Amino acid sequence: KLARPLFESYDGLSTGYIGCLISGARVHRRLGRYDECVDFGRAALEACNRLFGNTHKKDGLKLFGRSLTELGLGLFRYGMEIEAEQHLLRALAVEKRLDERARTNSTLRLEILNGLMLASIAGSNSRDALEYAEQLERALDISYPSQRYPNGHPACATFLTHLGAAYHLAGQFEAGDTFYGRALSMWNDLGCREHPGHVTVLDALGRLHVDLGQFAQAYEYQAAALAMARGIFVGEEYPDGHEILSRCLLNMASLYWFMGETEKAATCFREAVDQSERLFPQEKYPHRHPILQQAYAAWGCLLLFERRFDEAEHFLTKSYEIARDLYDPTRYPRGHQLLNYALLDLGTLEAHRGRYDEAEGYFTKLLESLENLHEGKLPDSHHEVADAIADLGSVRLARGMTREAIQDFNEVLRQREALLPRTLCPHGHPRIFRALIDLGTAHFQAGESAESVRRFSAAAQMEYDL
Repeated sequence: KLARPLFESYDGLSTGYIGCLISGARVHRRLGRYDECVDFGRAALEACNRLFGNTHKKDGLKLFGRSLTELGLGLFRYGMEIEAEQHLLRALAVEKRLDERARTNSTLRLEILNGLMLASIAGSNSRDALEYAEQLERALDISYPSQRYPNGHPACATFLTHLGAAYHLAGQFEAGDTFYGRALSMWNDLGCREHPGHVTVLDALGRLHVDLGQFAQAYEYQAAALAMARGIFVGEEYPDGHEILSRCLLNMASLYWFMGETEKAATCFREAVDQSERLFPQEKYPHRHPILQQAYAAWGCLLLFERRFDEAEHFLTKSYEIARDLYDPTRYPRGHQLLNYALLDLGTLEAHRGRYDEAEGYFTKLLESLENLHEGKLPDSHHEVADAIADLGSVRLARGMTREAIQDFNEVLRQREALLPRTLCPHGHPRIFRALIDLGTAHFQAGESAESVRRFSAAAQMEYDL
């Protein structure tokens, strides 16, 4: 901030000025000030165009590439995934024009591939995310060889965490766990025990174990992540907190929720909402931000569980409105995962209120959106699809359509067991438990006592094992 006006007093046409802007974008991104990060990134790219023109002279290629990359990463954190991907793809094209020596000695390609992978994850595009992950893994071995970095490197540990996220969110839990484990070991070897990257991998491991239904292990990781985040993101540099701290609060709250500790969950959810509102005010983030949308959704779902329907509607509606603005159909013609979850939450609210027509309308619309997201065909096994079918089954059961409800719940159980096999979850999983309970209830209402007892018995054994 001190250097920028000094450079600008000399018209800003120097490589030093561009380097200052690139560094400014990076440090604001690390501080969680994404609006300022984007400002510095745009200024860097504009300065590159003024200094080097559209010819992309050889001596300016690297600065062009870094400007595009920082702007792309900033836009991603700002919540503009499509624009981020566009700039990162341009950066990748520029990076390919660098000579071999410059490419070998630079981490630019790693940062670009990492950004594209994260943007694909956020856009619910697992196929592209895994393709970028494979490229990133190969490039990582070249840039950070163990002979040169025996204890690893902070940037390498961060990339490993993100690789873990790509596989984890694609449902490849073992691969995700492997990368997360490598990242955590590297942070420990480096002695970086008070680093945002260390917080991120602990938080990620917690979420992975939640997905596997292993709550005791999840709690160890989540509690460590939250405590570390509270120690880092304090003081004058972080008067409003930080996005990483907000994520830790949301994930800790979700874990408390799964463990049945609703009061502790409510405390964390409320803190996450308050902090996210301070971090992402509308004057700086006109379309708001994905983390704020998720905070509203989580808090609204807890209020729904407590049957505080009017308050729940307030927050779930705000969640849906943010998701609708962020993922407008003109920009996301195939839809978006967070918009789907917002629809699911509103449908669940209407179902709990007994407004079954409205609820069924939301769930039907959600299944159509999921079909569109997956290129015209619902996937054979997918948690979002199973969630929608489960809620649709609950509505049909409440309306006395027991045969249709039993068919729905059988499909939910099939998908849950396919996604969470005993090889991954030896004691079962809360989602399978819930499917068994729903199915047992439907058979009971149909007068099929023997089948109902069989399903309830399996659920009771699983609950005991868990």
